Amino acid sequence: MTNPIAKLRSLHEAATTGEWFFDSYSRVLSRDDTLSDDPDECFTDVAYCPITSGDTGTKQGQNDLQAIAATHNALPALLDYVEALEVAMRDHDIGHPDCPDCEDNRETLDQDRAALEAALEE
Repeated sequence: MTNPIAKLRSLHEAATTGEWFFDSYSRVLSRDDTLSDDPDECFTDVAYCPITSGDTGTKQGQNDLQAIAATHNALPALLDYVEALEVAMRDHDIGHPDCPDCEDNRETLDQDRAALEAALEE
């Protein structure tokens, strides 16, 4: 299996560029100022969440859209954080190979990584 962090980075990099946000019409959009000199033309539709009441998104639809946009925007920093923790754990393991608390932590991390890999399988 490909490194799940690398796979998530690759998926993120292949997605529509720019910061994502949502509007009241059940859309996730991206703003990318490199698309045009006109600020009103710098938006790209990314996704549509058709949970509506009339022409306005429902509260659940807004929650879903907010989660999609926030997850996309936070993903690079989250992946950096996970990688830094993995490095810190490896560095700690080198100096404390027989640490019983570390063994429990390693087992939990291995299970979590396996779950992440399973979630990313196609």
